[in-house]
Amino acid sequence: MTERQIAGPEAVEQQEPTPGGVASLRPRLLKSTPGIVAGCWLLIAVCLMFSTPPGASPDEAAHYIRALGVGRGQVVLDDVPPKPPAPQFPVQIAWMQEQSGVVRAPERLAPIAFECWAFPFYVGTCWESDPPTSDRTVTFETYVGTYPPAAYVLPGLLMRATDDPTTALMLGRAGILLVSLLLLGLAVFALYDGRTPRSLAAVLLSVSPMVLAMAAALTSSGVEIAAAICFMACLLRLTRCGPPGWVWFSAAFSGATLAVARDLGPAWVLLELGLAAVFIGFRPLRAIWRSGGRRARIFAAVIGVAMGAALVWRAVEAAQPDLSQIRFGGLTSGEAGGLVRQVVGVFGPLDALMPETAYRVWGAMVLVVVVTGFIGGNRWQRLSLGLAIAATVVMAILLEAVQNIYDFGVQARHILPAAVCITMIAGETVARAERPRWLSSRFLMPVLSAAAAAIHLTAWHTIGRRFSKENAPIVFFTDPAWAPPGGWVVWGVLMAAACGAIVLPFLAAFSNSHRAAD
Repeated sequence: MTERQIAGPEAVEQQEPTPGGVASLRPRLLKSTPGIVAGCWLLIAVCLMFSTPPGASPDEAAHYIRALGVGRGQVVLDDVPPKPPAPQFPVQIAWMQEQSGVVRAPERLAPIAFECWAFPFYVGTCWESDPPTSDRTVTFETYVGTYPPAAYVLPGLLMRATDDPTTALMLGRAGILLVSLLLLGLAVFALYDGRTPRSLAAVLLSVSPMVLAMAAALTSSGVEIAAAICFMACLLRLTRCGPPGWVWFSAAFSGATLAVARDLGPAWVLLELGLAAVFIGFRPLRAIWRSGGRRARIFAAVIGVAMGAALVWRAVEAAQPDLSQIRFGGLTSGEAGGLVRQVVGVFGPLDALMPETAYRVWGAMVLVVVVTGFIGGNRWQRLSLGLAIAATVVMAILLEAVQNIYDFGVQARHILPAAVCITMIAGETVARAERPRWLSSRFLMPVLSAAAAAIHLTAWHTIGRRFSKENAPIVFFTDPAWAPPGGWVVWGVLMAAACGAIVLPFLAAFSNSHRAAD
């Protein structure tokens, strides 16, 4: 494989800085591209974290209790006491109780102060009397009690630093955010080739507003999705010529994290390994393995141990669905459309939708890159991309069928570890493609980055309208009933700055290539 096939024909060569003026900033921006992108994602996620009220993300109160227990060494939880059957939702409640566990913690850390943000609409606290302040140990029940504990370790440890439940939840969010953004940052540095911003097309499309919203919430889904992106990025980087040694260790770290984050982790690891093998073709795999040497063996050992631990937890502690009752009803067009929107971004308790234009624009970007990947890729790359699409559809149908056993529905965060493989493989194929000629890096990345930035900003605005007040106007920050610390204007300015900054290196590359063409 030649360097031309790796980076694409329009690779922008680094130029020596010229003294003074804007021109001297262009090479610096190009060199700093991965750091700028990762830093902007971090700032966007922090804005989302503070702009979403505590407890307002999906199942966040339940994950809060799980993290609270893990941080106090309660990894394997006691079962909840038996309860009488629920007359309204007997199947759903029975399954939730099967996954439930009991955490023992001080009463003052009860999540009552924020656990009713979701339904119906509340603004401010829904705890009408003084919250508990007692130090006596009580029991809290969580219906994610059998979830794998690894993703909750850092959040749980950070939560030990406070006696206030709201502060504890925000510290838990910070723990998820630190791990998730570390993984996303590694993905950016793994894929950037130092020559063309087009090498970042994969991560730019994979990190949707929903991915950053999950990274900013107290839920193990954020770590799982970020690990899936990072693992795929590292695997794709290993298929290029001469990958640096640290990529092997990043692949081991992200793959192990993906394996132990949630119940389906081992399945996602095997899926991504298979797709990467198909992407490069089976003959070059031996050469890649040999070139890795000791690093490759360490990678295999770490992944093997992590998958083994995940499978043991799954067999011993996780709740087991009754697969004899599985019902294959398929996905209706409305359900499929809802999943696609969630992949891009549906916020709060999954009731805050962006304007339809945002979904169409993001979908158009993905479609252009996927179609171009099919046109410009070789047979192995096209096969890998097709398998990624098929795997995502199949997993959505399978998970929907399993969820139907207990009258639940599949959500996009459940299938995002598979869905991001589509954009990762398509983006990497476009980065290496030599045709079609019209899709040059001069135009592709500025357009993609500007559209993505606008949709990230739209996502924050959607969250603000959802939580500032009921039926809030477009200009929601003038008279809000609820506002994050510092006020909406502060976070809006920071969000706009982050979304604007993420476009700068791609505009610099466009300007640089334009000057070279002249």
